[in-house]
Amino acid sequence: AVYTCKQASQGMWVEDIERGLKDSISEIPWQIDTSIGDWYYRTGQEYKTSADVIKMLVDVVSKNGNLLINIVQTPEGDIEADVLQIVEEIGQWMSVNGEGIYGTRPWKIFGEHPADGTVVKSGSFNEDKMKYTAEDIRFTTKEDALYAFCLGKPSGKIKIVSLGKKSSVNGKTIKSVKMLGSGEAIKWKQSDDALVINNPSKLAVEKVPVPGFKIEFK
Repeated sequence: AVYTCKQASQGMWVEDIERGLKDSISEIPWQIDTSIGDWYYRTGQEYKTSADVIKMLVDVVSKNGNLLINIVQTPEGDIEADVLQIVEEIGQWMSVNGEGIYGTRPWKIFGEHPADGTVVKSGSFNEDKMKYTAEDIRFTTKEDALYAFCLGKPSGKIKIVSLGKKSSVNGKTIKSVKMLGSGEAIKWKQSDDALVINNPSKLAVEKVPVPGFKIEFK
């Protein structure tokens, strides 16, 4: 059993933030509870897309969090076809990229964002304020591998400053870069300033354009 509480954790429970995000890595695991739409069924309501959910998931996991999401059902207990499609697309993405989610831990930093990107302070009911782009990068790590996710479909080369050879965060030499779920030989180059990954010719899950890369070091 997991005991959650709306108050900040004191080590006795898991902090639960309703429809809210954190702006940094939490030393203690936390949870966001949100819904794919409203908390209850309502005719004509708008739903998050599968990409919306996955971007939020990756952001949350990179900051040592867990995503608890409500799937809206009809009064009869059924799931509408459009909602079911969203759930299936989430499952497709997870089947390809789950390696970079399940059993991972936060890295030294949660990620990068463009200078003019959205920055949301920790708190409840702020999830709609966060606008993710392909320049928003999030990291997770497991064993000797680092995973980097683009929170949007890249239109050009992917530049990750934190992974440059002379980065104060990393400083390690990269051995390989692979896109999860793809057999494509990804072209990349690590300079002193950044890791630059050429835009893949095709994403592993086109309906959910949040590509994940597995990075290994020498």
